[in-house]
Amino acid sequence: MTEHEVKVGEAVEVEEAPAEEVELRSTVVVPLLGLAVDPYELDEVAEALESVRQAKRMLDESRGELEWLLAEAAKRRGTKTLHLSKADVAIRGGPETVYDIEVLAQLQEVGLPEDRYNQLVKTRVEYRVDRNVVRQLLGSGNPDYSRIIDKAASEVERPYYVSVKRS
Repeated sequence: MTEHEVKVGEAVEVEEAPAEEVELRSTVVVPLLGLAVDPYELDEVAEALESVRQAKRMLDESRGELEWLLAEAAKRRGTKTLHLSKADVAIRGGPETVYDIEVLAQLQEVGLPEDRYNQLVKTRVEYRVDRNVVRQLLGSGNPDYSRIIDKAASEVERPYYVSVKRS
């Protein structure tokens, strides 16, 4: 680190530059909060910064609640896209079933052929389970397959992402 670099969050002493060296706006307006801050009054600047951070936290909480409301409405309607009068709202994310690959490997021990297992479990950087094959195996009537697949499956909560497209 050079003598001019500072770690994030590190307190530093700042030498005040003569007015002719630094030209600041006479007022900094903070949108949405209606604040007009004198850039030369550092107490005002610090207070405004805290107000902005608090407002951002509140807005993030509100955004999350609004996204949740839209995601719940979509879930009740059984769709990932809400076609509203003024916009289309697309929902992504939410719960996802994940499978324990080590548990699914037990399918081979109870008779699932290797080529069929390789259709079920796709190898990439991470293992992915083909849900179509899961449905087929569950529908095969083999109780051992069903027991192992049920044991391997769990639901993981994923965040919802909501995009709004104006009509």
